[in-house]
Amino acid sequence: LVPKGPFVMGSSEKDIEWAALNFHSETLEWYRDETPAHIVTLKAFKIDKYEVTFGEYQIFIEATGSPVPRELANSRFNNPRQPIIAVSWQGAKDYCLWKKKRLPTEAEWEKAARGTDARYYPWGNEPDALNANIRGMGDSFRNTSPVGKFPEGASPYGAQDMSGNVWEWTDEWYKPYP
Repeated sequence: LVPKGPFVMGSSEKDIEWAALNFHSETLEWYRDETPAHIVTLKAFKIDKYEVTFGEYQIFIEATGSPVPRELANSRFNNPRQPIIAVSWQGAKDYCLWKKKRLPTEAEWEKAARGTDARYYPWGNEPDALNANIRGMGDSFRNTSPVGKFPEGASPYGAQDMSGNVWEWTDEWYKPYP
């Protein structure tokens, strides 16, 4: 459960300068679509603690006849405890409806990941390759890790794997803030 209330969504100029420096970005323009930082107030909502696993998605495919993601047969990504990858937005939305759930909005996802204090990572403001699966840097996973392998990287609300591992879909198309 993510409680109702305000949080800081997006990035400030200071935030994007920090990101460009830490990630050796060639330009600040890569981050401009995350500005300006602004206050958003949300109603309480629930978000799953873990990413949807390959095993969970496979049950959905078998039950519904939905299209099979392209990586289904790839042994690097199809362990039942690994997060499902290569799912289309429509496939993710259909899975959620089948589970009687929904995709989060961009604001909901960001609040669930960052909390209310505008932190850079779910666990705080310091990068730590041992709190997330980031291309095998500091951990033993060259590809995706099983969900929940980095409990120290949990968000303020207990959501796991909100940084690193795989990208997640939201219910909205990505676009710069108005």
